[in-house]
Amino acid sequence: MRGYKNFGSYNTMPGMNERIISVLSYLTAGMVGFFWIVLSAITKRTLKQFVKFHTYQSIFLSILYYVAKIVLNILLSVIKIIPIIGKLFFALVFYITQMPFIFGFSILHTAIIVVLVYIIISCLKGKYTELPWVSENIRRMI
Repeated sequence: MRGYKNFGSYNTMPGMNERIISVLSYLTAGMVGFFWIVLSAITKRTLKQFVKFHTYQSIFLSILYYVAKIVLNILLSVIKIIPIIGKLFFALVFYITQMPFIFGFSILHTAIIVVLVYIIISCLKGKYTELPWVSENIRRMI
């Protein structure tokens, strides 16, 4: 994570409504942001750059998480067939994704919670969250 940057011609601080919508969008895997986009299209209002960026980023992160989860499950089921490597790989994946690490969460879930807290804090501060590769793709889409 490279830090915060304001981009575009919007250097003003976003309002509390925009910050709350952005935070709720991350907490609900993009659903609140999606409904906010639909609502703004129905009422023919333009979304502010801040809300648009964080909404699209939350939706993109959610889709990326679920696609990665599906691909890794398929990969794990293929590698599990290999005699020695399969058992070692399965044990490693089980340790990373299932074994309690901190407060009953696994290493993977702890990392996801840390990133989510970082994103939420930066949204509440009114900053654009820079995530490598993800934010660059979102900026291209907007």
